[in-house]
Amino acid sequence: MPNTFNIYNQLSCKYEQKRLISSLRVQPIIVILRLEEQQYNLLKTKNNLFSILKSLHDKGIKHIEIAWSDYLGWNDLIKEIKLSFPSIYLGSASVTSITALEAVAKAELKYATAPIWDPLLQSRANELGITLIPGIFSPTEFHQAIKFGCQIVKLFPASILGLNYLTQIIKPIKPVPFIIAAGGLTAKDINPWLKSGHDALILGKGLMKNNEIDPEILNWIDKNQEKISF
Repeated sequence: MPNTFNIYNQLSCKYEQKRLISSLRVQPIIVILRLEEQQYNLLKTKNNLFSILKSLHDKGIKHIEIAWSDYLGWNDLIKEIKLSFPSIYLGSASVTSITALEAVAKAELKYATAPIWDPLLQSRANELGITLIPGIFSPTEFHQAIKFGCQIVKLFPASILGLNYLTQIIKPIKPVPFIIAAGGLTAKDINPWLKSGHDALILGKGLMKNNEIDPEILNWIDKNQEKISF
């Protein structure tokens, strides 16, 4: 007899995938922010994080991921961010373990991203009702993710694979999932990578320039502001 709760969670995952894809079609940028463990207890660092979040939010950045950490303060940080910025579409990054998935579920986040393809991790994410976006590197992993039911995947590491990698492998891949390019990309990559067939981009280390948000990202948001709706 099928587990009704598991079926509900699997349906919830499918719905969340569609909802996230729809949101990313409007604004195809995800920003990843991360703190090192020793920084969680530093008020100055936390204040700086919230200052960056406010700047991104005020400029209209809709999708932000906080990298998962096994530090105990991570869950409290997520709760505080959710309360402070309820209109941000918040997710978790760098999820590679069941422990991380369960922390994401406890934090009541609806989606997370992983740098790897791991069917066991994907299955557990479905059981928990979490949309886990896998990191895909090869045509074989594309095929496996699609067969599993992933409607959205992350091409990683994008900067190593290169701008033209997708066009070289995509023709035999059916159906084509929603593809997020991630890994080593900066603001100057946004338009070229979107034009080359990638549906969205993740910006991490490339977000900051001289300890400030790269103005190219803010300029891109300003130019595309009329397309953005919270």
